[in-house]
Amino acid sequence: MKIKTNIKDGQIDLDLFEIEKWSRKQEDGDYKLEITKSYKTRSLNENSYYWGVIVKILSDELGYTAEEMHYSLKEKFIGSWEDDNGLKVMKETKGMDTKTFEDYCSNIRRWASTDLSIFIPLPNESIDV
Repeated sequence: MKIKTNIKDGQIDLDLFEIEKWSRKQEDGDYKLEITKSYKTRSLNENSYYWGVIVKILSDELGYTAEEMHYSLKEKFIGSWEDDNGLKVMKETKGMDTKTFEDYCSNIRRWASTDLSIFIPLPNESIDV
């Protein structure tokens, strides 16, 4: 169960009714309640920057298609997991929040620069060609 809430002036605005309603449907046992900072999901501009700048530059420089480059970057920087059938399942970027996605892009830019000597501009950074 995920519930969005708000903290203002040290006070949490929590819908206890929804939590109680959910808990009535659960088996007896121990549960963990985790509260984390919420970030917005990535925007269309961030997605365009990823595909139009990061993936394009790297795929052009390295000779991969955009899809091949995208999957290679996902494998290298966010990994995969093995399911119950022994199949390798690739983690997704589409559900990343803005902070996680920027960390992902930053790691790619750093790797491209240090390991491949390929410069990838920051979002909204103009470059002379």
